[in-house]
Amino acid sequence: MKFIQLLLIASLLSTATLAQNQPVKPVSPISPLSGDTRLPDVQDVAEAPKSESASVRLNTKSGEKTWTQSSNGTTFKLESKGKIELSANDKDIVSISDGGHLTISKTVFGGRHRVDMRQEGSGLKKRYFQGSKEKPWEPDGRAWLAEILPDLVLTNTLGAESRVERFYKQGGATAVLKGIDELKSDYVRQYYGDLLLKYPLNDQQTAEVFQWLSKSITSDYYLATLLNGNLEKGLKNQTTSLAFIKAINGIASDFYRASVLQEIIKKGASAKIDLKSFLHITGEISSDFYKASVLEELARFDGLSAYQAEYFDISTTINSDFYRAAALNKGFENIQLTNIGIYNGLKSWSGMNSDFYQQEVLIKLLKKHRLTAEAQKIVLTPIGARMSSDLYKQDVLRTFASTQKLTEENFTLWLNAAATVNSDFYMAATLNSFQAADLSDTQLAGIFNVTAKMSSDFYKAEVLSKFAKSLPANGTTARTAFVAAAKTMSSTHYYGQVMRLID
Repeated sequence: MKFIQLLLIASLLSTATLAQNQPVKPVSPISPLSGDTRLPDVQDVAEAPKSESASVRLNTKSGEKTWTQSSNGTTFKLESKGKIELSANDKDIVSISDGGHLTISKTVFGGRHRVDMRQEGSGLKKRYFQGSKEKPWEPDGRAWLAEILPDLVLTNTLGAESRVERFYKQGGATAVLKGIDELKSDYVRQYYGDLLLKYPLNDQQTAEVFQWLSKSITSDYYLATLLNGNLEKGLKNQTTSLAFIKAINGIASDFYRASVLQEIIKKGASAKIDLKSFLHITGEISSDFYKASVLEELARFDGLSAYQAEYFDISTTINSDFYRAAALNKGFENIQLTNIGIYNGLKSWSGMNSDFYQQEVLIKLLKKHRLTAEAQKIVLTPIGARMSSDLYKQDVLRTFASTQKLTEENFTLWLNAAATVNSDFYMAATLNSFQAADLSDTQLAGIFNVTAKMSSDFYKAEVLSKFAKSLPANGTTARTAFVAAAKTMSSTHYYGQVMRLID
């Protein structure tokens, strides 16, 4: 009974030791944002960055817009509907479209002024209130509106269409851009920018607009919103796309920069841009998550093959092995690889610390592509030196054996990598991954030479036994190497077992 108990204890200890020696798959990192990572709806500015002091609500069904701003005890509130035209000096309302109306109120520590305007028939009816009492429009109401309106229009979109039209008639796009610089809100600058880009601008003017607005709009949110909403104009041709790409470079936030880059790819606009500049901007994203996300999307674009070296170079700047592996996997999967691309990809691969992700990348590469002899050499050379896990190393080498047709030279490189596997168990599994009928006499000799370096007679016998029946009767290099390997065994049992197979 005690003997059985000792056997059970020994078995449990052996199992525990084996479990401890097995590599553990790394845990995938969590992305910076959970859930929906799309850009917030710009129609609801209250969802936008809190640096904006005003809030806007727009009912898209009725066209009703409400704008509120509070500061130092003073609250402005605008409620409007329809197209509103301002006077040339921005001190009065000239017209409101049919069915439209406008209410402007100002409250200062409880004291309230209000004007109500609406289109009635062929005229504009204007009313003015102080508190709850109505006062004459002339001159009180007109004077009060003239006092507050010029500054008010700089902080919201009231009459924006008429102001842009007026500026454009006076001095074209440049006059509008100068007017935009005077505005006091990035939301309003973005709104005016959208209006300006609807005008018939030539390519040079369009480029100037994007360059100007990228400097005028300081909020990453609103700049990204403007760019995402005007992709077609921005990527019309080389002149506009160069300015558009530079405008993207003005976005500091990784999230918003990535949102624009990904939108370009999703809309199929990648064909219209300078991919080298696009990749450069992607490389300047500091977040591993967002950088890898953009690269993965871009890898699906056919035109990227010409810039595969740059793609893989950028992947080297991803610190996380998880995200770098994701970018490499997509690149190796989708790009029409050249030796230069494979070389740069393997250079990035070599910089990873995790054997798990290294083997994942190489296995996907080998299963996807039938490599040229030169490409095989590029891939095989670093395996022995860069991978420390025997399990993952043998996974890669076995996949190599099953998916690639090795030249004699590259078979030697494969054997050199196999010889760095320390575990006899995994080395035997690696060597046994070939079929004897597929191997030349020289290649068989190479396998036996590596077998001779193993410590375990059991695993030596396993490998030698598998290939013994394929040996010619006598006088070959492989047979000589087989006998030499067998003689390195100390067990007479295993030695006799393998030698009987070739007698």
